[in-house]
Amino acid sequence: MLLNIRFFGENILVILLIVLAVFIVKSFIAALSTAVLKYPPRTFLLTGIALFQVGEFAFILSKVGIQYGLLTAETNQYFLAVSIVSMLLTPFIIIFSENIAFGMMKLGPMRAIDRKMTATTPEFAVPEDLKNHLVIIGYGINGRNLAKAATFSKIPYAVIELNAETVRTERQKDIPILFGDATQDHMLDLVNIEKARVAVIAISDPVATKTIIKNIRAISQSLYLIVRTRFVKEMPELIALGADDVIPEEFETSIEIFSRTLHNFLVPEDDIEYFIEITRSNNYSLFQNKKSIPRTFKPGNFPAFNISCLKVKTDSRAIIGKTINELDVRNKSELNIVGIMRNKELISHLKPDEKVLRRDTLYVIGNKANIDKFRKHIE
Repeated sequence: MLLNIRFFGENILVILLIVLAVFIVKSFIAALSTAVLKYPPRTFLLTGIALFQVGEFAFILSKVGIQYGLLTAETNQYFLAVSIVSMLLTPFIIIFSENIAFGMMKLGPMRAIDRKMTATTPEFAVPEDLKNHLVIIGYGINGRNLAKAATFSKIPYAVIELNAETVRTERQKDIPILFGDATQDHMLDLVNIEKARVAVIAISDPVATKTIIKNIRAISQSLYLIVRTRFVKEMPELIALGADDVIPEEFETSIEIFSRTLHNFLVPEDDIEYFIEITRSNNYSLFQNKKSIPRTFKPGNFPAFNISCLKVKTDSRAIIGKTINELDVRNKSELNIVGIMRNKELISHLKPDEKVLRRDTLYVIGNKANIDKFRKHIE
């Protein structure tokens, strides 16, 4: 109601130029304030973009300015027009803020700043000979618990975390954690990602998660990549980008709920585990497709034997590319391979020269202890 529409139409070009100037200057000031607190470039860029607009409190200041003769009527109209346009643009700028920030991060000066901040931050230095290790991206609840499990299992690992305070605190506990933005290639290089065995992305930023997946796959195709996401609907895209496993929080929460419920109703453990297996199979869509899945079972007449399906996850040349005859599973592991599932097609008539490929699912029969040992070799 304060804005003169005719004035706005007659001076729209000047108004838009002033809006652009406000966007640049105010974003720069907000970004600089955040950068002084030693946050990574992507964080201070997003902060600057989010705070570019003229806030509604400015209208109170303009009223005071007119009251004391500091603003003329014409100047006040420019002020109002710029404020309103910047506020109208805000939701659209916010929507594209991630893309804008990522685009700016590709510029030479921003990459140089990011490298300099990483280099000047006192933190854990990954040994150059570190290999066959775990990389954890994000040190929230999921990352912390995973790190504890890795420590307990004596698995070497390195963590990348964006929160400087978290890094500072955890470094005092001798946690191998680096401060930086995992969307930047050089951060992945610092944790020897090309030599890692498994990487886990445990952050809540969907845009950054997709960028990290792309960057990791550009470096390594053999690394096993596990991604945490909030919703089931995000799974297909993340898998298409290169994730091997995607764990949606909303689905795992539902599994935990029904699991504890069934426990209280004294449902047998085997039945609960089977129900969980069914629920998680086929990218969490089994119930929609109404398909059945392979299940480990014990034939009544052979209580000491099991039929199990095992997925080949290793990239070891001792397994991959070898024929059934060369693997000699029957003599070495006292097991029989009775079928192979490959690209959703079952190969039931196996020949001695049939090769085992990565991501094959092997159907084996034998003693449970021997199956467990063989599983370690192929996973």
